Amino acid sequence: MTCSNTMPPTEQENTPSTSADAAVEREVPTLSAQCSSSSEDEFHELPLSAVRKIIRAGKAVLEDEICKGGDSSSDEYVPPGSYSCSDFTPSDNEPLYRSTPSNTPSKPAEENSALSSLVQLRAAQPSTATVDVPVEVSVPTPQQINEEEQSNQEEEMRGRRRKRRTKEERDAQATEKLNNKMRRHSVLEGCSRDKCRKKCHEHFNERTREEINNRFWRMDYVSQKLLIRQLVTVRECKERKKDAEKYRKGSTKSYTFRKSDGEYQSVCQLFFLNTLGLKGNNDKITRKAFEGAGTGSDQSTAQLNICVKDNRGSRRPVHKIDHNIIHDDIEQYQPSIPHYRREHAPLRRYLPTDLNLPEMYKRFMNTGKLNISYNTYYQAFKEMNISFAKLGNEECEVCTEFELHKKSCVCRPECLFKKKYDEHERKYKDARTAYKMDSSKAHSDAYPIFSADLQKVVMLPMIEQFKRSIFTRRLCCFNETFAPVGKMRKNLKDIAVIWHEAIAGRKDEDIASAYAMFLKSQRDARAIILWLDNCGAQNKNWTLFTMLVTLINSPEMYADSIVLKYFEPGHSFMSADTAHSKIESVFRRKRKIVYDFRDLSDCVKEAGCTVFEPQHTNFEKWVSGMSQHQMRKSENRPYLSDMVSVEFKRGKETLSFKNNHQQEDAREVAFLKASHDINSQIGKYAQPRGVEPRKKQDILSQLVPLMPESRRPFWENLPVNVKSRDLNKEVD
Repeated sequence: MTCSNTMPPTEQENTPSTSADAAVEREVPTLSAQCSSSSEDEFHELPLSAVRKIIRAGKAVLEDEICKGGDSSSDEYVPPGSYSCSDFTPSDNEPLYRSTPSNTPSKPAEENSALSSLVQLRAAQPSTATVDVPVEVSVPTPQQINEEEQSNQEEEMRGRRRKRRTKEERDAQATEKLNNKMRRHSVLEGCSRDKCRKKCHEHFNERTREEINNRFWRMDYVSQKLLIRQLVTVRECKERKKDAEKYRKGSTKSYTFRKSDGEYQSVCQLFFLNTLGLKGNNDKITRKAFEGAGTGSDQSTAQLNICVKDNRGSRRPVHKIDHNIIHDDIEQYQPSIPHYRREHAPLRRYLPTDLNLPEMYKRFMNTGKLNISYNTYYQAFKEMNISFAKLGNEECEVCTEFELHKKSCVCRPECLFKKKYDEHERKYKDARTAYKMDSSKAHSDAYPIFSADLQKVVMLPMIEQFKRSIFTRRLCCFNETFAPVGKMRKNLKDIAVIWHEAIAGRKDEDIASAYAMFLKSQRDARAIILWLDNCGAQNKNWTLFTMLVTLINSPEMYADSIVLKYFEPGHSFMSADTAHSKIESVFRRKRKIVYDFRDLSDCVKEAGCTVFEPQHTNFEKWVSGMSQHQMRKSENRPYLSDMVSVEFKRGKETLSFKNNHQQEDAREVAFLKASHDINSQIGKYAQPRGVEPRKKQDILSQLVPLMPESRRPFWENLPVNVKSRDLNKEVD
C-alpha cells in the first residue's frame, strides 16, 4: 500500500525528515507486493511477525530522532489503507493491529506505545514536509509457513554443524592465552635486599628470575606440580611456640631454586612465590602440589610414587546427556566383529546394511527415554566405533567372483554365474534368518544355543616388543570357543577350551575331544543347538559325527538331542567372533605381553570366559565310523557340503540332516559301519604330544632370558617328542 499524501519532488528532497524516512525504508524489509492494494481489514490482520519488524525498525529511528528533539502535536487519525507517516496516530477506539480470530495472542502494550511514539514523532514534522513512504508488506501463505517449519525440523534433526577452526586459529588462541597468563603472573619485587637472611637477590638476579618464571608458566599443570615437589621440601615442625591445638602448625616448608651450576640454593618463601608471580602470603600452589604426598622422612618416596593428577574439567556437567542410555539402545542391534575383519580392523564392530542411523534414531525417540537431537545420537554412535557393512561379501569367493563377472558382461537369466550367485545368496540369507530366530529366543538352561569357532592360533610367548621373538619359533596355542547366542548372553558365559601343541594338536580327533568336553559340561540341557561355520576339517566331518552319535547315547549326557547348524561359507559372523574379539582386546591391554600358558589362561578369564584347560588324558582317540557301503546304498546319498543342519537323537545310531534351513522334514540316514560299537571304550592319550626338541631349545635360549624368573619353569618343564611335527610349519 502507498501513503496517500503527496508533494512535489523538489520539496521532498529539501525536507528535514528525509533522513528519518530513508532510515525507515532501510530498516523495514521490502517484501512482496501482495498487500499493495490491500483493504482495511487485510491491513488490520497483518501477521504479528510483520508488525514486530516495523516496531524494531521504528525503535532505532525513534532513538535517533529523540536526541534531536521534536514535538508531537498531531492527534489526527488516518484510517488504514491510505495513511501518512506524518499524521498516522492510532485513536483510542482503534487498535494498532488486529489479532487473527483463531488463537493469535495480543502483543504487549509496550510495542503499541513504541510505534505510537514513532508516529507522534513523525506528526511533529511541518505539514509542508509530509512525505509518502511506500510500505510493501507480504503475508506468508500457509504453504510457505509449512515449508519453513519442515526445514527447521530437518535442520534440528541433522544438527547444526559447528564451524571448525583452522590449526592456525587454534595455535593463535593458545598463544594468546599463554601470553595473558604470563602477563598476570609477571615477576614481583621479592624479599628485602637488606633484611632477608638468605640473601636471595645475591644468588639470583632479575634476568634469572625472569627465565625461571617463563619456564614455569610454559609448563602444563602436572609438570608445574612436579617441579614444585622437586623445589620445595615439606617437613614436620621441630619446635612449636603455641600449645593450643587449633593453632598447631602441621608442617614447615623449605624453598629452593636451581642455580646454573646445577646446585639447589635455599630461598625464602616470599622470594620463591614472587619469582613465580604469586603473592608472598598465598602458598596455595605448594599446598595443592603436596596433597597426599606425605611429610618427613617418607617425603622422597611419596614424591616418586604418587602421581600428580589434573582433575580440572573432570566434573560432570549438570545437564550433560548420559550416552550410556544411547549405547544400550545401539547394543540391542547386536553389532558384531566377524573373524575375517579382526586382522585389519580389530576394534571395529559392524551392523548389517538393512539398518541405517536415521531409522535407529527414530526408533530411539519413540521410546521416550531421552529427548535428544540427531547429532547427539550420531556422536554416541561414533564413540562405539561401529560401522555399517555388508559383512562377508568382501571375503566370500562366490560374491567376489560374481561382482567381477558383472563388470565384464550383462547377465541373463540363463547365465551360470548368475544362477550360482542367486543360489548362494538364498542360502546365506536363509541361514542368517534362522540364526536371528534362534538369537531372539528367551534364555533356558534346558535348551541352550551356542555358536562355536576355533580362534586363530596364539603364539607363546607373546613379547612382540622384542624383535627376537618375531624370528623365533614359538609354542602354538588353540582355543575352541563356545559362545551363547542372542538373549542367552545375559545369563550364560562364554566357554573356552584352551590347550597348546605340547599337550595335543588340532587334528579332527582333537577338535572332537574339545566338543565332547563342552557337551559334557551342559549337564542340565535337554536339547543343545550349535551354530558353526562351514570348515570341514573342524566342524563338518565324519569323526565329529561319530563322536556325537556315541556321546548322545552314553550316560555321560543328559540331553536327548544335539543339533548342528551351519552358515553359508563367507557369511559366518556369529557370537563366537565377539568372544574372540574380547580376548584380543585383553591382549592389547596387556600390551601383548603374555609369557606362558598360565598368563594366556588369565587373559581368557579376564575376557569373561569360563576356561577349560584339558590335559593329555582328557583327549580321546576318536575315529571315523562312516561306512562307504551305507552311503552308496542310500537312495539319495548325503554329501557333507550340502548339509546345513544335522541332528543326533538319543536311542538312534543315525543322523537326520537338511539341505535347506527352510526345509520342514529332515532326512534320516544310517552312516556307521556294522562293526562300529558305540558302547566300546574310547582310548585316550597315554602321554603328551610334546614339541620338537630344537624348538624348545630355541625358546629357552632366545626368549626365556627376556622373561621374569616366575615364568621360566613352564618352559623348562615343557615336554618334548622327536616325532612331533612343528605346527608352525606343518599340519598334523
